[in-house]
Amino acid sequence: MVTRTDCPCGKNDLSSAQMTMHCRSKAHREWEAAEGGVETVVTEEDPGLEGILAAARLGEDPMHLAKMARSLFASKDWPNDEHPLTIKEWLESHNIPIINVPSHSDPDEGRKHIASEMQRLKEAGWGKGWSIT
Repeated sequence: MVTRTDCPCGKNDLSSAQMTMHCRSKAHREWEAAEGGVETVVTEEDPGLEGILAAARLGEDPMHLAKMARSLFASKDWPNDEHPLTIKEWLESHNIPIINVPSHSDPDEGRKHIASEMQRLKEAGWGKGWSIT
């Protein structure tokens, strides 16, 4: 059984999901602002960034997450005035680890470094309860 509620703005018979969407609607926000309430500001992430976060919550390889972020940032021409964060700042703000491979490493040393960092991250809980914000 679905519980239905009424919104104080006059919209009636809404399910929980409908109420959530309704509260984000332009009509509800305008009503709320006119009534002297605090206008709800909906901050939506880019769908591509949401996809990266979803992959991070599943424990995807941090190197792949960084590649996805670089690709997305390049396609959107970020950072800019609308999205001022750099890739590193965005990854850090969402608690996604960054693996820095020393520039003087040859390919074998680089692979060994990445493998040891991944082992360290897995032991620290990456992919199992790691807090992705």
